[in-house]
Amino acid sequence: MHSSVWPSHRPARVSIIGAGKVGSTLAQRIVEKNIADVVLLDVVPGLAEGIALDLMQARGIERCDRAFLVRSAYRCVFGTNNYADTAESNVVVITAGSPRKPGMSRDDLLQVNATIVVEAAKNAIAHSPDAILLVVTNPLDVMTYLAWQASGLPPQRVVGMAGGLDSARFQAFIAMELGVPTVDVSAMVLGSHGDLMVPLPRYCTVSGIPITELMDNETIERLVERTRNAGSEIVQLLQTGGAYFAPAATTCLMVESILFNQSRFMPASAYLQGEYGLKDIFIGVPCRLGSSGVESVLELNLTETERAALHASAQSVLKNIQRANEIMSESQSTTRLLLALWKLGAHKSTDVKRVDLTEKIKRTGEKASDYQGIFDKLEQEGAIAFEIKNRNRVILLTEKGVQMLRELLNTDEF
Repeated sequence: MHSSVWPSHRPARVSIIGAGKVGSTLAQRIVEKNIADVVLLDVVPGLAEGIALDLMQARGIERCDRAFLVRSAYRCVFGTNNYADTAESNVVVITAGSPRKPGMSRDDLLQVNATIVVEAAKNAIAHSPDAILLVVTNPLDVMTYLAWQASGLPPQRVVGMAGGLDSARFQAFIAMELGVPTVDVSAMVLGSHGDLMVPLPRYCTVSGIPITELMDNETIERLVERTRNAGSEIVQLLQTGGAYFAPAATTCLMVESILFNQSRFMPASAYLQGEYGLKDIFIGVPCRLGSSGVESVLELNLTETERAALHASAQSVLKNIQRANEIMSESQSTTRLLLALWKLGAHKSTDVKRVDLTEKIKRTGEKASDYQGIFDKLEQEGAIAFEIKNRNRVILLTEKGVQMLRELLNTDEF
């Protein structure tokens, strides 16, 4: 990393993967609160660098680069598209991925965001093996699970931003309904960060008073339903993407709790190993966040109805995890097939026959028949084509196929 950018001492470092609205807003909050150095990474050339430069220029205006007694250091923000620049991060936050558009659910983003998150987790943790990994990309709970699998980290060092945002939205709606300061309201939401989230009115209070004593059941249920649809409501209003101020604020709070070992209790997507009767899943539950990541999971005393709702929410996450693994498997097979065609020279000649491809696949110990469905799909998408040469049907790797390979391998070398 360039010595003129970074100070010689080693303050805490947060790397944010994805310089979109959530990522850039999170970077702004961390810089303005003087929490840590920030490395902002994005695959779009110049994007992260431009945002970082803008933030650096804003610091003097905001007076956020002065020394503090507790957090005393000259805090830096650095933009890059090179994962090597994220090395030795204390916390890595993944915000990269496609945002929702009107009419889309979070689950609709599964196919497009799975590969992005997996690659981000692998690359970031390769350079920061001791980091805590915080996932923000939707569908949140599934992406957190995939990031954990890809990173190889212990599950307690991987956490998703879920229940904290949902609880903040419930908190805001309660405050708006009653006309009270938001800070006087405490709210709790469990479950997946999606349509089957589980708001818990029994655990919601205003200055210590249960909301069940301040509102009737009909009003409470209306606020519960609005909380479930809060993200979609913003998407519909913005028309160009999803929320970013509240997600960034929630994530910043989590980063603070981790970096300063605050051991703060907050709802987040954590790995369960039997808690709430659930195993091998990331889902929103109250947990304690500190320097080691998820220090503990708090098991609330749920009613049968609440527990059933949480389990239904978990089933939707498990179903999407299975679907995501199938998507990743197909993506890997597609990459292998396109790469085999490239190595055979199908991108520059018309001499590659199906038998040549079959033999190359066999040499890897796999069955060519396992690739038939992918082969047909690539032909339909125009990634490969055929022509007759010397009475032989030969395979062509089209420019679209080459571009697909570049995207799958995240490289321009082909």
